[in-house]
Amino acid sequence: DCDFTVSSLPSSWGVEKTSFWAYSTEVRATTSCDAPINLMLGVYYEKNKRKFANGAIGGGLENNGSPDVYLTNAKDSQSKGETVALFGEVRWDITDKLDASGGVRYSHETKDSYFRHRYANPALQALGRFLQGDCDLNPSTCIIANDKFRNWSPEVTLRYRPNEDVMFYGSYKTAFKSGGFSKSGIYGSLATVEDSRYEPETVKGFEAGIKATLFDRQLRLGLQAFRYKYSNLQVDFFNAPIFAFSTINAGTAITKGIEFDAEFSPRAVPGLDLRATLNYNRARYGSFADAPCYAGQSVAAGCSIRPGGQTRQDLSGVPTAMAPEWSGSVGINYETPVSAGLKLGISADARYSDSYLASAFGQPFSKQSSYVNLDASARVRTEDDRWELAVIGKNLTNKFVVQGVYDGPLTGSGTGTATGVPADQVGFAGMPRTVQLRLSWKY
Repeated sequence: DCDFTVSSLPSSWGVEKTSFWAYSTEVRATTSCDAPINLMLGVYYEKNKRKFANGAIGGGLENNGSPDVYLTNAKDSQSKGETVALFGEVRWDITDKLDASGGVRYSHETKDSYFRHRYANPALQALGRFLQGDCDLNPSTCIIANDKFRNWSPEVTLRYRPNEDVMFYGSYKTAFKSGGFSKSGIYGSLATVEDSRYEPETVKGFEAGIKATLFDRQLRLGLQAFRYKYSNLQVDFFNAPIFAFSTINAGTAITKGIEFDAEFSPRAVPGLDLRATLNYNRARYGSFADAPCYAGQSVAAGCSIRPGGQTRQDLSGVPTAMAPEWSGSVGINYETPVSAGLKLGISADARYSDSYLASAFGQPFSKQSSYVNLDASARVRTEDDRWELAVIGKNLTNKFVVQGVYDGPLTGSGTGTATGVPADQVGFAGMPRTVQLRLSWKY
């Protein structure tokens, strides 16, 4: 329930209600034989339903004759889904040092959805911007989608252990994310089912690495490299001029990088653990030539007006959202007895993030600069873990971190022209500095 506009125009606000219900179950059968080959077979089933309702007022078009008093428009939507997945894996101990595993997952999904305006102000209907409909009485006045999605996702992994402390591995993996139906659009005279429907997302790629324990297992190291290609990447887009959220498909995206992690627990100092990570990740759109422009994006910034009046930009090669190239962390944890039956523990973790764009559409105002976040805690507990008293501090550096944005409604102007003015950014920030006192008791 919010009013998130910055304007001298009459206030616009909306209230939404969403409910979600789901049932799922999974059954697996696994062999554990002395033979070199073992199997795993399984089945997964899910049934779900999501309902969405929204009411809004704006532009001074409140109407006391609407189903809910004084609304400008009211809309609702529903999706019913059913999923059946079959999966299996074969594990083969080729030698005592070399093993391989391979498997596949088959998914079959159905999703039946509708979207309508159960009420729209007659003035809006006259403009053709909003249509009013009843799916039962006249299906042509609704957007209805009955979708089926099928996918095969195979993967294979090869592992080599020259000794019990070192393992090399390489994998080829694929995955599947279901398609669906966006429920927060606007049903106007030009709207089609394709404005709400989005396609499944798939990914395939390779990763390889090494895991090792050294110095009599006091030091644990991990190093891996990866490259994955996403097809039909699902991206959330807020069309600010018409107050509509939707999920759309980018062409492709490629992410590749290297990850390193280490943990050191010296026996010379019992209770001490030191840890560190360092990650490099280059995430770019491979092809996204028909991406929506952000509100107020100018021609010089890459936006153009295409036939039909749509504003589009080419994001091919541009970084994806929320994807810092460099990130890392260092941490320490120390625990020691302080009296009979009691232990004292302290910990601290510092996390670094490189700068990134919080917008999936290249909005320059969405840039989050690099930052360091610090967490720390101190705790006293009994040796049998019966109770614990802890003081926990999060984000002690009190950094303001943007975790997602969209264009502010009624801000920005001139999209696709030479005089475009970028929209303000409305979004979500991480928690500020917090300190918590926690008492835990196990019984």
